[in-house]
Amino acid sequence: MVKLVGSDEDQEMGDAEPTPPPKLALHLPSFYPEVEKVKQMCLESPKCHHLAKPFGKDKEKYVWLTPELEVEIRKHFLSPEDISESKERNIESLEAHMEEIFKPGTKFASHRRLVEVAQFIAAPWVFNVSHTGGKLICSYGDSKSKKHEKHANPDK
Repeated sequence: MVKLVGSDEDQEMGDAEPTPPPKLALHLPSFYPEVEKVKQMCLESPKCHHLAKPFGKDKEKYVWLTPELEVEIRKHFLSPEDISESKERNIESLEAHMEEIFKPGTKFASHRRLVEVAQFIAAPWVFNVSHTGGKLICSYGDSKSKKHEKHANPDK
């Protein structure tokens, strides 16, 4: 019998093979015990939700991307092997790297952390990340709604 842990309640599955744990370690930030304390308080009383706001809004004080997690993510940065002979980024390679980082079952400890991880990996791969309504949208390539003019110098 296999137990899948996802919500507060474990779900039992028949004779399914256990899924391997995600390769990306959690590496919680040093302030995470404070987050858990406020989270518990908010579950007990709806009047304390204002205490949770700084964890997502104050990006200077609460940096969710720990140095250890940065090291793991840097392994998935764009490398020479990810660029074709025509100097184009390899989409299949990008997808493989993203599937490794954002594998189902990977836990990010907070929505703010998920956004920071997506933005951190987006920079070297040169794709855009936007987040609204509880979801992330990543786009790769020219925007369909904007007209882009090529630079006069093709090397730039």
